[in-house]
Amino acid sequence: MHIYSIPDKMTQEEISHTALLSHPNPKNILLIGGHGGTLISEILKHNVNEIVYTELDPTLIKITKKIMPIEYSKFLKHDRVRIKHIDARLYISNTNSKYDVIIINLSRPSTLQLNRYYTVEFL
Repeated sequence: MHIYSIPDKMTQEEISHTALLSHPNPKNILLIGGHGGTLISEILKHNVNEIVYTELDPTLIKITKKIMPIEYSKFLKHDRVRIKHIDARLYISNTNSKYDVIIINLSRPSTLQLNRYYTVEFL
C-alpha cells in the first residue's frame, strides 16, 4: 500500500516558477498543501525571504521527512521555511501577515475537506 508518492519534478517546477515569475519581487510566500520538500525546493530557487507552509496533518510532514529522498526532505528544515500545522482557511483568517504569492497546491475538490478550498469565500 502506498500512502505517499513523490510528485513529478516537472509539475512542481511549473507550479512554483509560473506563480513566482508572475510577481516582480516575490519575498513572502504562502504555500497551502503541496508535498512538502519538492515544491519548497523549487520555490527556494527564487530569492524569497520566507515560505509559510500550511499543512494540517503533522503526520504527513513526519512521513515526508522519513521516506522522501534527502535532496527534497532537507528543505522542510530550511531556515526560510515555517511549517504551520493548521487549517489554511483558519490561518489566513487569523494572520496579519501579507504574502506576495500564495500557492494553493491541493487535490481536486473530491471531499468535503478539500471542497472548502474551492469556495468563493475562501478565494
